[in-house]
Amino acid sequence: ARTPRRRGPSRRRGPCSSAAAGTHRVALRSVLSPPTGPPRAASRAPRPHAHLEEEGGPFAAAGGAAAMITQPVGQKRLTNIAVVKLKRGGKVFECACYRNKIANYREGVETDLDEVLQTQSIFSSVSRGVLASRADMEAVFGHSDERRVVEEILRRGEMQVSDKERQAQYESTFRDIATIVSEKCVNPETQRPYTVNMIMNALRELHFSVKPLKSAKKQALEAIRQLREIMPIDRARMHLRVSYPQAELAAVDAELARHAATVISRTTRESLGDVELHVDPGAFRDLDAFVRETLGASARLEVVQLSVQLEGTADGEGPPPPAPAAAAPATTPRRRGGGGGGGGRSPSWALP
Repeated sequence: ARTPRRRGPSRRRGPCSSAAAGTHRVALRSVLSPPTGPPRAASRAPRPHAHLEEEGGPFAAAGGAAAMITQPVGQKRLTNIAVVKLKRGGKVFECACYRNKIANYREGVETDLDEVLQTQSIFSSVSRGVLASRADMEAVFGHSDERRVVEEILRRGEMQVSDKERQAQYESTFRDIATIVSEKCVNPETQRPYTVNMIMNALRELHFSVKPLKSAKKQALEAIRQLREIMPIDRARMHLRVSYPQAELAAVDAELARHAATVISRTTRESLGDVELHVDPGAFRDLDAFVRETLGASARLEVVQLSVQLEGTADGEGPPPPAPAAAAPATTPRRRGGGGGGGGRSPSWALP
C-alpha cells in the first residue's frame, strides 16, 4: 500500500528520523506476523499456596487464597462490662460488673455478689488485666479479705459510663420521677392530676438536678417540695376504711380530727363500727399504729385507694370529652349548571 503524499510545505527531517522510522517498521512487522514455535516458559515464580488451591485441596471449597488462616486475636474484648473504680490512699481498685446489677445492689434489691460481678478478682486496671496486690489492699483497707474489699468498692466506687449511656440514664430517671409525681399528686383546687409532660416542664424550669445513685421515689418527694414553690400541687389523699369497737368511737374521732381527715361515710354493725375517710398519705403510719396499739385486736385498717384523683385534666377542665362519633361517608357536592354529560343532575348518594 502506498502512503499518500503529504500536502503542504515539506518539513525538514532531523538526523534521527530515519532510525526512528526503522524502529517503527520492526515493531509493526512483529505485530502483523507473530513468531512461530514452542511457547516460552513462564518467568514468574509459582505461588507458594498453589497446591492448596487445586481440586480437592483444603482451600478449594473456601474460595482459594481468600480464606487463608489469619492470626487469632489474643485479647479478650470487654463487652457488657461496667467498671467500678475506687481511688483511696493513692491506689486504684477496680471490679468488673454487670451494668444492670450495680444499681440493684446499691438499692438492696440484689444481695448475691455472684449475680453482680463478672469475676471475683480485684484489679488495679481492668482494661489491661492487672490484678491488685494483697499488700496494697492491706495498706489501704487494713485487711486482704477480697469479699469485704469488693463490697466496699461496690458501695463507694464510681461507675465508668459513656456520655450516651449517662444521657440515656438521666432521661430515664427524669421521666420516672415525673411519672411518680403525676401519679401521687393533684391540683388542690380541682383535685385532678397533672400530666407527665406538665411535671417535666415545671422541673426543667426549676433546673431540678437528677442524682443517678438515688432512687426515683426519693427524688420524687424532693421534687414535690420544690414544685410547691411555683405551682399549686399537693399529695393526693388516701382512701381508708377503719373498723373499730363502738366503745372506742370518741378516741377514733379525736384521732381523725388530729390528722385533718375527711369522713366519707359511717356504718354500724352489732358492736363494731366502720368509717371511710380521706387522709394525707403522711398520716398513714400514725393511723396504723393507733389502730393496732389502741383499738385492740378486733380493729383493723384497710386501704381502699392509694390516691384519690378526679377524672379530667389538671388545668380545671371537666372530664375528658367522649370519643367522637364515626365520621359520615364523604359525599360529592351537587354540580351547578348544565355542564357535562349528566345534564347537571347529582348522583343519588349526594346531599340534597
